[in-house]
Amino acid sequence: DIRAVESKCLFAQNGKLMDCSTALAVYDSYDLSFATMVIQLFLSHSWITDGRLKVLGLRYYFFFVPAMLTGSLVSMACTWAEFYGLLKMPTLGHCTISEGSLVEFNLSYSWWLGAIVFGLLFFFGEHVFGCKSCFLDRCCIHQDNIELKEKGIKALGDTLRLSDKMVILWQREYFTRLWCTFELATYIRFHGSKKIVLVPLNHVPFVLLMTAFHFVAAVGFDVVAPYLAWSPWFAELVAKYVPPALGQLAFMSMVHFVMLVAFYMTTTPFAFEFFRKSIDDRRALEEQLANYTIRACKCYDERDRFFVEAKVLEYFGTLEEFDRQVRQLMRQQMEAVLGRTIMPYTTLLMMEWAHIMFAFAMFVHTPEKNYGHIMIMMCTTVFATDMLAMYVIQLVVSRIHDSPSQWLQKHAWWIGPITLASIFGMFTTAADCFVYPKLAWTYKAIPVVLMVLITWKIYGVFERMTCSAGPDTDAARQERNVVEL
Repeated sequence: DIRAVESKCLFAQNGKLMDCSTALAVYDSYDLSFATMVIQLFLSHSWITDGRLKVLGLRYYFFFVPAMLTGSLVSMACTWAEFYGLLKMPTLGHCTISEGSLVEFNLSYSWWLGAIVFGLLFFFGEHVFGCKSCFLDRCCIHQDNIELKEKGIKALGDTLRLSDKMVILWQREYFTRLWCTFELATYIRFHGSKKIVLVPLNHVPFVLLMTAFHFVAAVGFDVVAPYLAWSPWFAELVAKYVPPALGQLAFMSMVHFVMLVAFYMTTTPFAFEFFRKSIDDRRALEEQLANYTIRACKCYDERDRFFVEAKVLEYFGTLEEFDRQVRQLMRQQMEAVLGRTIMPYTTLLMMEWAHIMFAFAMFVHTPEKNYGHIMIMMCTTVFATDMLAMYVIQLVVSRIHDSPSQWLQKHAWWIGPITLASIFGMFTTAADCFVYPKLAWTYKAIPVVLMVLITWKIYGVFERMTCSAGPDTDAARQERNVVEL
């Protein structure tokens, strides 16, 4: 008796099905499922994990990329309409530049319309995008009728065999749960690691916050920066205090750095604590896998242990062989998915969406139509400087986190955020310099290419390319087949 539930049911009533603390009548859950021979997604998770976090993780998996792409299309359409005068942008104000000309500054519709579409689709995507058949044990295995429950449990092996993809809602406690490790190891036995998707739940709030922050910061910078760059008082400051040999670019960079640090300080306290917690989570995961044994795993109902261990003996021969495969295969998979740093490269790229929208807006209302310079700046920010900043930040947080200095640990709550904001400001200011029109193309293109190559080397992008094009060994095939989020 193989059963599934529609994915839209997972989000009904604020994700009531995913919250184990919520009292749920048996008929409210089991009657939602239906008999099937095709399961598109097998959801593997721990019931002691916060239900709201799991719902957010599911929204991230199902809707983040479609919402981002749809928002980008709306933003591009608005940019096109504004560029050709079909859509008039609201005016923010005017500035008189040093030559006496009046410059009008506008806020592009592409900003907020794209963001609104993204938000609506992310939080209400189940009403727009199609449904998928999912296995959720609470719905697909009867929780009250003993006969139906045993029948559902016995069919779990066939359910895993017929599941097209496994989505792991990963949290620190995942590998301490008996059912979680059994599901994962059994799925690998049937399918390998080709279609396993790992969603680190602690990454999801951070990605959403940083995406929102990049949007707000880019809009704020776009509103404030023109009044600095083109106002008479700014021109007087440059003429009075900046040596001619230093030039306007250096002075603008200093002003931009101060503005950016102020913007980044609104989120770096959260980012600092997130990275510290992620370091602990990563080390806990490595320790769990290094010392894994099925006998130490916990389950809600100890009566289930007999069935699970019997299935393990059937599939793997001995409990020790199961332990060995979990320790070996799971460690390789987690390293392949999470990468060598705290956050993988592709996850960081998702947070750069606001910068792409920023480039769309600049195409329309930048005073000088330097489209090539804008593209250079966008590519530098998205693929190089932000990534390098995140890598340096992860190193700095790790050093602070492991420092034996009691003074540093005591004051880390303010030293960490200020340091992170300064690093972000420094790298973003470097990217802003590439939009300066008087800087020769040679001095732009070569550093950008070098920074992108260095970034790819740091985050192991080249190793993944080599793995996908290399010999079809077991290790290469496993790493290549892991889907990374």
